[in-house]
Amino acid sequence: TYRTLENYYIGKHKILYKQKNNANDPNNHIVNNMCKYITDSMVGYFIGNPIKYNSQNDEFMQKIQNVLEYNDEEDENTEIAKKSSIHGDCFEILYIDEDANIRFCKVPANEGILIRDSSSEDNYLGFIRIIRSFTKKKIEILKLEFSTSESTWYFESRAGGALQLVDIVEHYWNDVPVVEFINNEERIGDFEGVISIVDAYNTVQSNTANLFQYNDEALMKITKLGDVTTEDIEEMRIAGAVILDDGGDVAWMTKEINDTALENYKNRLVSDMHLFSSVPNMTDSSFSGNLSGVAISYKMWSMDQVVAIKERKFKKALQRRIELITNILNLFGGNYDYRDIN
Repeated sequence: TYRTLENYYIGKHKILYKQKNNANDPNNHIVNNMCKYITDSMVGYFIGNPIKYNSQNDEFMQKIQNVLEYNDEEDENTEIAKKSSIHGDCFEILYIDEDANIRFCKVPANEGILIRDSSSEDNYLGFIRIIRSFTKKKIEILKLEFSTSESTWYFESRAGGALQLVDIVEHYWNDVPVVEFINNEERIGDFEGVISIVDAYNTVQSNTANLFQYNDEALMKITKLGDVTTEDIEEMRIAGAVILDDGGDVAWMTKEINDTALENYKNRLVSDMHLFSSVPNMTDSSFSGNLSGVAISYKMWSMDQVVAIKERKFKKALQRRIELITNILNLFGGNYDYRDIN
């Protein structure tokens, strides 16, 4: 679910909820947040440098640039790219504010439902935005906005009651004022395919910590101590010596740790996380030294292919955003074609 993906990005992994079998056993919860590393790396590589626009129509370009700057478009694009990387897609809703300015803002995938014509992927029929909030008395308020190509219908309910129509407001976008930014055609997040590997790595790291903690706090096993009392043992501890009968022995009850096998297993998991997420391991020794441009390009090849898909999908969404903005500019007297913006 979207909530699970969001939790894995912020570090709330399955290992945090692992219960102890024995109250006396160590129970470390070590989170390796590879999910955040994958998304941050992908987003930075993909859109770390801001998108550039140009047009032969300087007047049109300036009007578009004014709208983009007013909406902090560079930051908006980065946040949309991040949400798309986490959830697989992200929505953006456009509206006119009280000062008649064109505005747009992201809507996470778990807060919106896009309705399309089954005959065309690009033909939007409507969009449902779901907004949940709570009063000071913790009464849930559910607001629902249903936008079509002509108007937006506002509904509201309280404390789980039926939705009531509150208002209907016409708009002039000449289309459903929503853009969907997709990560890929399947709408799969960048780390979604490696969550099980991340869980396995978290488990082995936590279990390794448990083993070391167990051995640090190991019990002492003493055989043939003889006929002694508790006071005798206390005196031995103070003196730092133990008196045993013939054939007696003192040893720690520890668990054996196969360091080589553990490290090989962990290294394989790390390697698989990078392999299946297409994000190279920048700490790998092969990245050290003076690598040629060709060598670096080869190591980044898989990530480049993923980013190329992102770029094509993102560009398509940006064109729709500009088309919607152009519809409003033309409503105010312009005569522009959104396809003039590159």
